Amino acid sequence: MNIKVETKYYLTAMVRIHSTTVVLVSISFICSIFITFRYKQFRSLNKKNPETVRMNHENNVISILTDRPETLCNHRSSLKKHQKVLSYTLYGDGTRESTGQGKKYRDYVRNVIKQASDSEFYKDWKVRIYHDDMIDSEILIEHAQNEQVDFCRVENLRFYEFDKMITVHGKYWRNIAMGDDNVDILCFRDLDSGLMKREEYAVQHWIDQRKTVHSMRDSSQHLVTLMAGMWCFRNELNRQLGKYLLQEIIYRSFHYIRKTDDQPLLHTVVWTKLFKDSIQHDSYTCQRYPGSIPFPKQREDNTSFVGCPAIPCLGKLNPCPEECRPKENMDWIYC
Repeated sequence: MNIKVETKYYLTAMVRIHSTTVVLVSISFICSIFITFRYKQFRSLNKKNPETVRMNHENNVISILTDRPETLCNHRSSLKKHQKVLSYTLYGDGTRESTGQGKKYRDYVRNVIKQASDSEFYKDWKVRIYHDDMIDSEILIEHAQNEQVDFCRVENLRFYEFDKMITVHGKYWRNIAMGDDNVDILCFRDLDSGLMKREEYAVQHWIDQRKTVHSMRDSSQHLVTLMAGMWCFRNELNRQLGKYLLQEIIYRSFHYIRKTDDQPLLHTVVWTKLFKDSIQHDSYTCQRYPGSIPFPKQREDNTSFVGCPAIPCLGKLNPCPEECRPKENMDWIYC
């Protein structure tokens, strides 16, 4: 009797072991098929032309971005279509009133808003100021009822997979408007630089030519293709392109974090792709940058230049090279 019982238990155990072995073998077989399939996919992808792979990636990104009609400023800004925008950045501890710098930044904001509203050219443009939660509250209170101004709190913004735009360095925030479907024409400026008639004529000339990018270089110290606070982008000509370029700026910004890194980044992301679709107004370095043309309006004196960090500008300019002067106005010594 004991032998029969032991035999029964032995047979039962053998059946269970066999069943378990079959299951494990089946799982191993399925896993091997899956791994082989994924490996073949990987091999197939890497056999493709790299340019084709890159273009497919860009098209996928663009299609996703196009399907996300989120505001890239605030609710009020999302209600108006076909905007022309002057885009600024205000960020950092220094913008707080408690630091003693609050008044300086309030003056900067007040000046650019007043200059835009007083200008016949810019009076119908929106002034966008991208900021973080460190902004001096007095700035927001003072301009809360001004419909020409939109304050864009970056902590509230989302773009594609970037759920926290606040993690992007502040100097790049003004570029966020490149992805906004409500913006037709967009110019990037510095808060501490005033708006000039000379600049207005240049921007109007660029608009008339229907080019995508506008670059201005108005000093012998302007030695890059795109000055970060002196260029424009025309969203309405290719909105998908604007979204893609913004995505590239955001991705790369985490590797371009030094104070002057924004200009090399803009060169890499924007200029290398679009320099043939641009207007360049250049008064000193026209020979260095082929395709440059003179400013359409002569400067008012020998100290002022577009982008100078104070109005009135300080310091005396050198005469412009003859090659950079308008052929019909060679007497514009300071062009």
